[in-house]
Amino acid sequence: MRLVAQGSGSSPSTVTLVPDPAGRLPGRGAWIHPTTECLEQAVRRRAFGRALRLATGIDLGQVRAYVDAVENEHDERESGGCGRHLPRHRRGAGDAGMETESGLDADESPMSTHQ
Repeated sequence: MRLVAQGSGSSPSTVTLVPDPAGRLPGRGAWIHPTTECLEQAVRRRAFGRALRLATGIDLGQVRAYVDAVENEHDERESGGCGRHLPRHRRGAGDAGMETESGLDADESPMSTHQ
């Protein structure tokens, strides 16, 4: 997830850090995984100030809200709450005799052997 510093935050000595999921906002960006653990580690290490070349305080309110929303959405998908879970690979009736180690056709040779 890309983060960009924008304008002044709640005070003149603070910059607001905003998520840029499309990667199109102007300015220097910093990248982190959209997880609370990664965000907290970046805060502990003061990585945003260095990455964005900022000497002022940083308001992370919008970033925390975005990360929480992404994690909640991920948790709903994992728990099956949205009902959109389907098997990753459906086998047809003709595939019953062909079994691969992981059950996926991707276990075949990665390069074409056709000459």
